[in-house]
Amino acid sequence: MSFPRYPKYKESGVEWLGEVPEHWEVQRLKHMAARIPYAIVDGPFGTQLKADDYRPSGVPLVRISNLSFTGKFLEDDLVFIEDSKAEDVSRSTVRRGDVVIGKTGATIGKSALFDYSVKGVIASSCLKISPDPDAVSSAFLGRIIESDGFQKTLLNESGGSTRDTINITPFGNLAVVLPPLA
Repeated sequence: MSFPRYPKYKESGVEWLGEVPEHWEVQRLKHMAARIPYAIVDGPFGTQLKADDYRPSGVPLVRISNLSFTGKFLEDDLVFIEDSKAEDVSRSTVRRGDVVIGKTGATIGKSALFDYSVKGVIASSCLKISPDPDAVSSAFLGRIIESDGFQKTLLNESGGSTRDTINITPFGNLAVVLPPLA
C-alpha cells in the first residue's frame, strides 16, 4: 500500500521516525498533557493498595493485567476498590480518555485507552497520561504509544537496579511527532 506524499519533509529529530511532513510538530509527551494536576502520574506506592482492598464492585482499579501490547483494554481481570480507598489514592485517578501504560519489568509499554464513563484508579505498576484535547486526540496518542518505534524508545529510557522501570519524568520527556489536530 502506498500513501500520497506530502510536498515537503523535514528531519524530525526523533530517531525512530526519521523524516516527517514539514508541518508536523515534535512534542514531548509532557507538553501534550492536559493542564490539570497529575496529568502524568504513576500509581500509588505498593503498600497503599493491596489485594485485601479489592472488592466485587466500586471504583475500577486498572492493573497491568488490564493492559495489552496492542493498546486494547482487557476487562476480564478488572477489580474494584471502595470509594474511600480511591479517595486515599486520588492522585492516581484515571478518567475517560486517559492512556494507561505499564511501567515496570517485562510489561513496560503495555497500554490501553481508559474508556469508562466513571473514574478509576491505576495500580502501582502503571502510569497514565491525560491528553490535552487541544493538542492530541486520546486515540491517536494511544496509537503512538503502541507503535514499535515508541515501544523501543520507551524501553531504552527505562532503567533500574533490580528491574527496568519508566518513571514519570523520563516518560514525560519522550518526544513524538504530531500532525495538526484537524
